[in-house]
Amino acid sequence: CVAIAFLTIFMRYLKRSRKLSIIFLELTAAANLAASRFYYLNRVVDNTAYWPWVRAAKFLDYFFVLAIILCFNFYVKDLLRNEGGLKRIPRMLFAVDAILAAGAVTLFINLHTGFYYYFDATNVYTHGAYNFVWYIFPMTPLLIQLLAIVVNYKRFPRIMRIPLVLFIVIPLLMAVAQFLVTDLAPGVISTVGMAIVLYVFSIEEMNKSIDRAHKREITMMAKYQKTLEDTDRWIGDLMQAAEEAGVLADTNLVLTSDHGQMDIKRVIHINVLLADAGLIRPKDDGTVEWDAWCQSGGMSACVYLKDPSDRTVYDRTYALLRHLCDEGVYGISRVYTAEEAREEEHYAGDFSFVLETDNYTSFGDKYVRPLVTGADNGDYRKGRATHGYLPSKGPCPVFYAKGPAFRENTVVSDGRLIDEAPTIARAMGIEMPGTDGKPVMDLLAE
Repeated sequence: CVAIAFLTIFMRYLKRSRKLSIIFLELTAAANLAASRFYYLNRVVDNTAYWPWVRAAKFLDYFFVLAIILCFNFYVKDLLRNEGGLKRIPRMLFAVDAILAAGAVTLFINLHTGFYYYFDATNVYTHGAYNFVWYIFPMTPLLIQLLAIVVNYKRFPRIMRIPLVLFIVIPLLMAVAQFLVTDLAPGVISTVGMAIVLYVFSIEEMNKSIDRAHKREITMMAKYQKTLEDTDRWIGDLMQAAEEAGVLADTNLVLTSDHGQMDIKRVIHINVLLADAGLIRPKDDGTVEWDAWCQSGGMSACVYLKDPSDRTVYDRTYALLRHLCDEGVYGISRVYTAEEAREEEHYAGDFSFVLETDNYTSFGDKYVRPLVTGADNGDYRKGRATHGYLPSKGPCPVFYAKGPAFRENTVVSDGRLIDEAPTIARAMGIEMPGTDGKPVMDLLAE
């Protein structure tokens, strides 16, 4: 179990929450087995110096049973949240946490009352009058977990369904046997064994997930390749048609593209912080009163003021946004005023401020906690990759040009989007006065 916990640390493709669940589960199982074996081997030692250690080992033997079930509960909740896609974890699993906590409390009380077990004057372990009550605390959570698994059976990965049921059923049967036969103690070793089995199937499930993702990637790459080949063929068809029509020598071909996207690691909801500052005030009927509101644009966001002329609210909001930017942990690399955005980036609107990403954070619209959430593939602004950032960042659009109006074998390392239209217009002999952009003369043959 210790070796498994150690190896799990280095597993790259397990989610962090899943990894922690397995590590704690295996370490707790190892500790439970160690405490149980220490007690068993030293329970009849006459040396009184060992007696406190024997009693502590027996206490930990009881305690780690609850801890293992708790770790398994975290594991089940993580599966339902991620693979199962549940937004809300079943309440019965949170009830399991409460029952286990209550069981731990009664164990500490037992140290002073002995109603579960006690050690007599010769350090002999003896069941207390209410030892049967103890079994309520591990067995009830296991039964509740079994119910949760059965109810949500199809939400679990197929390969994990039977191991999850066995993790509960086998220790339950062993606990019943242990309750009925005092000298029989298969509960600990069965739980440890199932912890190991669960790890094995977790690895197999991870490998299958990686294999599925790899196959999807291969399929998508094949589709991308076909799309590239189709695009190349269509361009060829256009050029061939121009040649057959006798106008190829007078035809200019320009190929441009949309921008790419940058990967994101998290989504930060700035409205939560605006609400903390009293600039957004939720009402009991589900609506809000607001003085400032952050509207996501992906990896940038616009902040609107309900009354832009209210200088007090403007200064208060600006000071808060600048503070969040200076802190360096809220996903903001710069705060633009509306005037700065218009002058520097040619970006205008009825907003008062624009927030720029730190290159790995997207902005969300929620005004209630949590402040930070993960990627949401249901919203393109908050998916695992998105846009909205400054045009100088990330994969940029391409601009290919060929024809009599353009120079041959000429490369311009970078350019501005606003220069595309004036450049194409100039190639067509059209002037575009009054635009922000200018023709890229390095590309033109004139």
